[in-house]
Amino acid sequence: MNYLNRLDSIKTISLSYYENKIDILYAMRGFGSSDTITFAWKLEGRSDQWFEVPFSLLDERINMARFDDLNPGKYIFRVKAKKGNGPWLKDEVTLIIIIRPPFWQTWRFWVSVIVGVSLITYFIVKWRVKTVRKQERIKAAHEKDMLELEARAMRAQMNPHFIFNSMNSIKSLMQEKEIDKGVIYLTTFSKLIRTLFNNADKKEISLYDEIETCKLYLQLEALRFDASFSYAVRVDDDIDLKSIRVPALIIQPFIENAIWHGIIPKGANGHIELSVQQENHSVEIVIDDSGIGREASMQNKPTGGLAHQSKGVNLTQSRLELDNLLQQRQAQLEIIDKKDENGIAKGTKVVIKITQEIV
Repeated sequence: MNYLNRLDSIKTISLSYYENKIDILYAMRGFGSSDTITFAWKLEGRSDQWFEVPFSLLDERINMARFDDLNPGKYIFRVKAKKGNGPWLKDEVTLIIIIRPPFWQTWRFWVSVIVGVSLITYFIVKWRVKTVRKQERIKAAHEKDMLELEARAMRAQMNPHFIFNSMNSIKSLMQEKEIDKGVIYLTTFSKLIRTLFNNADKKEISLYDEIETCKLYLQLEALRFDASFSYAVRVDDDIDLKSIRVPALIIQPFIENAIWHGIIPKGANGHIELSVQQENHSVEIVIDDSGIGREASMQNKPTGGLAHQSKGVNLTQSRLELDNLLQQRQAQLEIIDKKDENGIAKGTKVVIKITQEIV
């Protein structure tokens, strides 16, 4: 780049990084041909050394400062002069030379690079997280569908079994020609069937409906065994059964076990109590019987009966575990063998504890 202006009109020049070869011509006014002129110059930013050069009228290259391959940065070219052996003149001239760096060496470029890389990384991470979350949602949806199908399969296994036992009871009454009892039994049974059909496709029902189903079942079995056992259903007054959700037919298998494997082998004067009570933020469902206990039942019953009993309990336990996963709540099952002070069995108590807010 050529600057042909007068030096006193140029204070600063700005050049690109590739315009880094500079020739500077210097001269002085107000002297005669007989005067001996000496110049001195230096380029701050590259060297602090002054270079003294005599002035020449014949060769302008002597009156020129040449700089090759200047690195990007700021330089100050200073030049001064003197006549003969006199002192250096006070009027020193300066020229600021700025060599601009290439764009890839500027802080703006690196800020842009950092911002660009950060944005790209952010969007890649965001896309990756979104993809992983989508996959997790799909996986969770499939797992939930699988759990719901398993829960339906368990209910499908329990409902036919429940109906089969009730039909056997009706059959027994008909064989014994107890027509009046049979009609009452059949009427109660129809109510029970209607309740089962209404709840067939539901993953869970209200505790109120579950207790009503258990009442119908207890009534049917009490008719079937000619009041050889008594039963009671007790619910705390401050519990709203309709606001509490439980898996369908979660209580009935334990009542069935209490009757068939605890009370009936005892012979007479058996008692079953179904109670629902509140404990802090939990609901406790208790099935308490005065039967022969599980140890005696294992000794008295054939293998098939014990397998059936164990299957019902295991199914209920599995359904409670599935319900915990599906509904994200805590349900616990505890079976207690009751004994007196002499260690003699006094029956069995089953406690189903469901932790949830009670309205």
